[in-house]
Amino acid sequence: PIAYLTGNHDGWAGPELSNYVMRMAQRVGVPFMGLGGELFLTVGAVQYKLALWHRYPGASALNKGNNQRRVRIDHNGADVVALAHLHNAYVEFSQTGEVNHVALRCGAYKVTDEHSRDAAGNVQADLRMPMVILNPLAKDMLYYEDFRKGVSELLRLRREWCDHASFAVSAERLKRMVGV
Repeated sequence: PIAYLTGNHDGWAGPELSNYVMRMAQRVGVPFMGLGGELFLTVGAVQYKLALWHRYPGASALNKGNNQRRVRIDHNGADVVALAHLHNAYVEFSQTGEVNHVALRCGAYKVTDEHSRDAAGNVQADLRMPMVILNPLAKDMLYYEDFRKGVSELLRLRREWCDHASFAVSAERLKRMVGV
């Protein structure tokens, strides 16, 4: 994980559960962003700007990417805009001037998802989770509407990039993050 956000449903069981996401972020040593914000992420030699929110104003039934577009405008052209809340997966590539953007929204983590049905009209839960692969050598992004389709490509690219001096990964940090 690179950061944790709290969802707007995380406080339903009182203050103890409300702080759970923050404690998870502290445990693995990543930023806790509350309901959202901007995160600058350096991958290899390249810095990416991510705008990450659980929910953002401007959701539209006619234009699925409207609130992602508003995030890009309000937060001065993020490379990646990631939202959640509606529980239906969405991914889009766009360009403003010479700046490329990837906008995405995650699906549901639940097999039975009443919120997705009621808010987005999904008869069945949309279990897809979009994925963006950030190139460590040049500002370039690959995106997939479901991470399951992109994992093999990510592994292949990591094998190619692993020898590059600017893309070193600390094995100890990875072990701490996954609790090994």
